[in-house]
Amino acid sequence: TSGSFYKVRAAGVTGYVPKSSVSTGSGGTPAPAPTTGVGKATGYSYVYQTANTSSARLLKLGPGNLMDILGTSGSFYKVRAAGVTGYVPKSSIQL
Repeated sequence: TSGSFYKVRAAGVTGYVPKSSVSTGSGGTPAPAPTTGVGKATGYSYVYQTANTSSARLLKLGPGNLMDILGTSGSFYKVRAAGVTGYVPKSSIQL
């Protein structure tokens, strides 16, 4: 913390957020972020609407694109990339 700000890290970037805009756990410390890590696209792939490559393509990813990993579903990671939440095959992401 720094005065009235929390130091935070998201998608590999570190910055500061006003304490007034962060919800805290019962101990008065910031609640954990809803991500489990950051992934990087290993090549060209898509963010899909569901954990199925037959579902709608929401976003095209290029090699090196970063995304927040939100969870897993079978052979897919649930991700948030460029403000879009969806699913990417695990084989297309390096953690």
